[in-house]
Amino acid sequence: MFHQPDLEELLRTAVGRTPGVVLETGVEVTAVHRTRRGARVVTDRSELTADVVLGCDGARSTVAGAVGGGQRRLARPDRWYVVDLLADEPLPVWPGVHQVCDPDRAATFMPVTGLRYRAEFRLTDRPLDLTAELARFGAQDCEVVRATEYTYGARVARRWRSGRVLLCGDAAHLTPPFIGQGLGLGLRDAHQLAWKVDAVLAGAPESLLDTHRTERAAHAVALIRLAALTGWLMTAGGPRAARLRRPVARALPRTLLAAGTPALRRGPWVDRPRIGPSRGVGRLLPTAVLRGGRRLDDVLGPGWALLVCTTEVPDLPALPGGARPRVLHRGRCPTSDPRCATGGCWSARTASSPPWDPAPDPSARPGAYGRIAGMSLDVVALRAQFPALLGGAAHFDGPGGTQVPTPVADAVHAALVQPTANRGATTQAERNADDVVLGARRAIADLVGGDPRGVVFGRSATVLTYDLARTLAAGWGPGDEVVVTRLDHDANVRPWVQAAERAGATVRWVDFDPATSELTVADVAAVVSDRTRLVAVTGASNLIGTRPPLPAIAGVVHAAGALLHVDGVHLTAHVPVDLSELGCDTFVCSPYKFLGPHCGALVAAPAFLETLHPDKLLPSTDAVPERFELGTLPYELLAGTTAAVDFLASLAGTSGGRRERLLAAFHAVEEHEDALRVGLEDALRELPGVTLWSRAAHRTPTLLVTFEGRDAADAYRYLAARRVNAPVGSFYALECSRHLGLGDTGGLRIGLAPYTDQDDVDRLLDGLRGFLAG
Repeated sequence: MFHQPDLEELLRTAVGRTPGVVLETGVEVTAVHRTRRGARVVTDRSELTADVVLGCDGARSTVAGAVGGGQRRLARPDRWYVVDLLADEPLPVWPGVHQVCDPDRAATFMPVTGLRYRAEFRLTDRPLDLTAELARFGAQDCEVVRATEYTYGARVARRWRSGRVLLCGDAAHLTPPFIGQGLGLGLRDAHQLAWKVDAVLAGAPESLLDTHRTERAAHAVALIRLAALTGWLMTAGGPRAARLRRPVARALPRTLLAAGTPALRRGPWVDRPRIGPSRGVGRLLPTAVLRGGRRLDDVLGPGWALLVCTTEVPDLPALPGGARPRVLHRGRCPTSDPRCATGGCWSARTASSPPWDPAPDPSARPGAYGRIAGMSLDVVALRAQFPALLGGAAHFDGPGGTQVPTPVADAVHAALVQPTANRGATTQAERNADDVVLGARRAIADLVGGDPRGVVFGRSATVLTYDLARTLAAGWGPGDEVVVTRLDHDANVRPWVQAAERAGATVRWVDFDPATSELTVADVAAVVSDRTRLVAVTGASNLIGTRPPLPAIAGVVHAAGALLHVDGVHLTAHVPVDLSELGCDTFVCSPYKFLGPHCGALVAAPAFLETLHPDKLLPSTDAVPERFELGTLPYELLAGTTAAVDFLASLAGTSGGRRERLLAAFHAVEEHEDALRVGLEDALRELPGVTLWSRAAHRTPTLLVTFEGRDAADAYRYLAARRVNAPVGSFYALECSRHLGLGDTGGLRIGLAPYTDQDDVDRLLDGLRGFLAG
């Protein structure tokens, strides 16, 4: 622990000694005005012109107001009373951090430095007796140096840059204190931005500054959500939550902690088990433990480093500072790049900022369907692969089924015209069929981070869920409970309700908050008990986009000894999915929601599927997963499914394995769709009489809107006449629509897809303005 004023004094002293730095304290920045080549900064003392402005000015940032865009709230704010104490002598307490998880008064107590201590108490409706609370730690006689109320926020800026005005630290993201990462996030912001600013001032393209948010936002969001969830698990709820807290806390490391750490592949460099592979571009480089126990940072030393995978000693360009390459490891490359299968890994240290190269990426495959350049999606190249878009319509109907790219249609055609038969290994036709099925299983497994041996195909996710419900319900009876939510598509409600009713089991319902669109882990924990056999929840609402906190829900469900089934149909179309992180037991998705043909897939651990015995024909195989697939599979649709997954992976180029490229591609898709969503939502809020029902802090780019005094169906027809396709209804999310007070009719649903561009959004907004003016 450290005393913050001491740290600030050290920093001010160090900065004051740095040549070329002028340090002014006690100055308030009152306004920042962006200019063509920088900004004009107004203070309460003077006005100055700056080439670059970095706003690290906290939660009430003036600079953030100049950047614009507002902030996304990732969790509800929490009020705490913070007290800094000074003791006459060391207190007889354990010298670590004390976390009191009492639901009546959660508290944190810790030594700082010397005789200084800090105490923090969560504020509730019950008055705070400070003396009595301090007495719990033997600190009631300490001098109170400072005492103030804090509201811990969990927010991240929607925009991190406007020209040469940029945000860092608490101006860009607010982190609850429960895992102590707020300062670390700010330091990472400054560290990765410093060389970019230096490069831009030296002549690099201004677009280099766009990578500030690209590289930092996802990591900040992951840690903020982890901090908020950790705080909830430690402090929230009443007596029932307190009883669940211990088993959930045991499950937390297994299901959550990896979310805040960039993944590594175990290999010659890294001896770190149970961490999955990940494409490294645009992500933090961890200080990996190398074989022999040394850390990568210690091997590389200070300064910049260029890490290259190659089959021989690399012919590197001239490096800044005259740095020379040296061998870090020679042997099998730790990446999955096939070009490195027999090569070596080399490290070249540099003494200054890495050079920039504004030229196009020479590794991009000519004619690729799209690629990620600087972690951004090439939407123009992507759209060119969709024949349906040549019709001129703007498609916001993706949540009901996306348009299909040419390679998918070609794969379906090829599967239909090639020789096929029942699966086997003797004739070419039999082998073709077998290759198609096994290839599709591998594709779905790569898409969601599953095992190909646990991939089951069916006519639709609805059919697969009904089949699973009937199979599981064979073991249910009176006294058992099944939990469903009002956020879900009916395909993840009715199969479970009907199966439970037939078995005599009780159905318990989880409501979401209509005002915020949030479904929280507390909502689920409130209905889960030791009688719960299964919890069914959506990965993302197909009506309003809400993404429930699945890893935390999995912890609650598994602590009660129940199964978790996730409807991932809508989720899989928009974000990277990793089943090991989600923690679910069974997961369904539909290829036609992510650019593929109409079919469904269920994914589970093969060992779990081995324990299930569905009804089937006597001659059919009892092998897993085939025992769940009734009749001959549609080979052409499975070929199209593989092609859809390959198409998505191709958006990240050709380097690396398919799973790694899919993760990179979906990160870029999510970034692209979220950027469009934020601008669209801001514009919709300015339209008179429009209600936006998609309000959750964590959501997909799926918006539901209604119009005061106007029928949403009229808006649908008005837009359709102008070739803007945004359908109206409840879209089988019947319970969700009713819970929102919209009855069975729902509203106008606006769904963004990877091929949506700004022109589509502008046409939609123009159409809505025309409708409202009529």
